[in-house]
Amino acid sequence: MGRNSKKITPSFILFWIFSIFLIFSGLAFMIVSFVGGFVIILSGAIIFPPLDKLIEEKYNFHLNKVLKFFAVIILFGVGISLTVSSEDYTSNNLEIQPTNEIQQEEASNEQNEEPNEPAQADQLITNGIRISRNYLIEIFEDPALGYSFEEGLPINGQPNYVGSGDFGLIQLIGSEEDLIEASIQIYLGSDVGDNILAGLNLAGFAKIIDENSVDWVQQQFEIIAEDSTKNHENSKIMNSRNFKISFVHIEGFANIITLTVEPI
Repeated sequence: MGRNSKKITPSFILFWIFSIFLIFSGLAFMIVSFVGGFVIILSGAIIFPPLDKLIEEKYNFHLNKVLKFFAVIILFGVGISLTVSSEDYTSNNLEIQPTNEIQQEEASNEQNEEPNEPAQADQLITNGIRISRNYLIEIFEDPALGYSFEEGLPINGQPNYVGSGDFGLIQLIGSEEDLIEASIQIYLGSDVGDNILAGLNLAGFAKIIDENSVDWVQQQFEIIAEDSTKNHENSKIMNSRNFKISFVHIEGFANIITLTVEPI
């Protein structure tokens, strides 16, 4: 008399070990880069045995081991690249700040020495994107949009707020008065109506920061929508801000558009 038992192979054990390692690594990397950490989590989810089994049973879809290997390597590489880029940018920004504080102090001293001369506003230099955190939070926490924001762990000493909504996530990094990075991440699925609303969230985010960016963002969204099986990345500098858009397609799992705004 025999019993049904699941055969445990060395590859099955390795999938468990590496998927858990990648998922927890991604959670840790989110402290530095939310998007980079999320992509690393996806690399672990692809080989996570329970999720693989659920997708195969529900959607009759299964990736062979070779495709899984390449998908994990590519996603992990993208995630690490995004994390390193975010860390390098924030480190450079922090190195520049003391110089700007000295410049502001010198401008203040000159004003005190010559009180009859008006202060020159163009002497003050900002490292941010010239938009406040509370302004964006107030707009997106409106019931019509329905985002909810929480303070996360600081990123290289900078305050970090993350908002979640029905169509994606928003991350705001920097001081309350002037952010050094603002990004929105939306998810595209099979529902056309939901995709249109997600696109409106994307365009609305861009418009709030700079109205001149809307046409370009909509053009990029149309390019992505024409063939949502191809990854896409582009950037454009507008009004001393760098707008970067990227699209990541993961067959059978997720379609993610990320718009990031940084100072140049």
